[in-house]
Amino acid sequence: MKDLTDQRFGRLVALRPTGEKQCSHHFWSCRCDCGTEVSVLATNLIQGRSTSCGCYRKDWAAAAHYRHGMIYGPEHRAWTQMLARVRRPSCPGYLGDRISVCDEWTDFRNFYADMGDRPTDKHCLTRDDLDGDFTPLNCSWGLRSEYMARVARERWQRR
Repeated sequence: MKDLTDQRFGRLVALRPTGEKQCSHHFWSCRCDCGTEVSVLATNLIQGRSTSCGCYRKDWAAAAHYRHGMIYGPEHRAWTQMLARVRRPSCPGYLGDRISVCDEWTDFRNFYADMGDRPTDKHCLTRDDLDGDFTPLNCSWGLRSEYMARVARERWQRR
């Protein structure tokens, strides 16, 4: 049996073996960052399948369903359209070119904190470098007409 004492696995820190076994696998008593003590299979710790007492999933679910009151606003609509564009395999110029969204922007609150309010209804989310990812340094609110003209011009030049 491998000694896991004081090793960290995500939010869990291995304390001691419990003496329990399942087949040939040993259980370890672990303390989670939230203070809960749980018994976890050593193989699940080592292979990364157990990283918390369950509090991470609860925290993630709470954040995912957080109501910010902006679900029908233009900023939220721009954010959902951005995510849909990079995840839709039929959208040319995104998936094939490996255009992606930075990890922070998978949460609307982070996107809104970086981008702020859309100035007018004539503005849209634009990327300064059309080959670059959706990141705070590469995105801004731009006039839709100017952005679409620039996109068309650059695509025509690539032919």
